[in-house]
Amino acid sequence: NRSLQGNTNYSKKGELNIYPNPADQFFYLRLDEEREGQLVVTDLSGKIVYQRSNVVMPFEVISGDWSSGVYFVTFNCGDRIYKEKVIKN
Repeated sequence: NRSLQGNTNYSKKGELNIYPNPADQFFYLRLDEEREGQLVVTDLSGKIVYQRSNVVMPFEVISGDWSSGVYFVTFNCGDRIYKEKVIKN
């Protein structure tokens, strides 16, 4: 198991942080506070490649079987929607 402890330097206030980015087999999502919501990852064409409800930050996404390219990560926690880009090697 990979630990998220000690990675607080990746957290920027008010932003969804993705690391490592570019990613290979996995990447982490982190907010500056613990939030729960729905996570959706889409490719450039808008096709959903990953979707999960009841996600609690911080969170690990396994991306090993995804094709290389750019993906859009959307995290909806009710009162706020966070959107960021991740590159898969």
